Amino acid sequence: MGKIICKFCNEKKDKSKEHIWPKWLQKYIVGNTKGNFKGSHISMIRGVVSERNQSGESLVFGNICSDCNNGWMANLENEFRPLYLEIEADYSKLKRLSKKERIIICKWTLKTIMMINAGTNYREIIPDIHYKHLFEFRNLPKDIKVDISYINSQENLMWEQSNITMTLIKTNEYNKHDPNDLKRNSYVITLQIKNFGVKVIHYSGLKEKKYEILPSDIKKSLRIWPLKKNNQFDIRNTYNDISSFHMNTYIIKYKLK
Repeated sequence: MGKIICKFCNEKKDKSKEHIWPKWLQKYIVGNTKGNFKGSHISMIRGVVSERNQSGESLVFGNICSDCNNGWMANLENEFRPLYLEIEADYSKLKRLSKKERIIICKWTLKTIMMINAGTNYREIIPDIHYKHLFEFRNLPKDIKVDISYINSQENLMWEQSNITMTLIKTNEYNKHDPNDLKRNSYVITLQIKNFGVKVIHYSGLKEKKYEILPSDIKKSLRIWPLKKNNQFDIRNTYNDISSFHMNTYIIKYKLK
C-alpha cells in the first residue's frame, strides 16, 4: 500500500487504513460495515452548521502506519470492546467504573476522535502534539476532561466536533479573556454509541490562564477524567440527543490573582 509518515509515530512506514468507527463496532451495532453514519459540524452559537452521511467502509484515515494500526491501536480496541459490551448490557455500570476502566474509555475515545477529526472534512482542531503524546506515553495529554452520559435517542453511531465557545466570566477584567485564543487552542468532540455518550474537552493552559472546564449537567453526566465525585448523576436523567450533550459545554474564567 506504499509508505506514509504516520500521524502517531511520525515515522515513514508501510501505510495502513484505520476505520474511524472500528469494524467490530459497526458489525456489532449495525450488522455490517456498509451502513450510513452521520457526522455534524457544530457552532455553539449557530448550532449544526453542516452534516454529512458516509458509509462505514469509506470512513477511514490513511495516514496511519501498519505498526501502529496492528499494534497498540489494536490492543486498545481489544481492551475497550469487552468493556463497552458490559456497559451496553447494563448502563448502570457507568456509575461503577473502576479507574482502569475509566482510563480505557478515555484512551479509546481520544484515539477515535483523533481519527474523526483527522479523517473528516473539518478543520484540524486536535494539535499534532496530542497524537505524539498518546503514542509515546499511552495516556491523555494535559488539560483534557472527559464526561460520559446516557443519550436517550435511537441513533447508533454519531459524532459532533467544535471548539469551546461558551464562556462564563467571574472577573471584571474582560480584557484578560481572549476568545480567539480559546478558538485556536480548544476542542470539544462528542461520540454517541447507541445510548452511550462520551465527550472529550480540551483547552490548552487551563491552570495558567485561570480557566476551568465545568462538568456538564451533573444530574445527566459524570466526569471520568479526572474523576469528579458526583452523587447526583443518574442514568434516568438523560440527554435527548447528542447535540444537547455536546453543547452543554462551558468554560469559566476566574479573577486573576
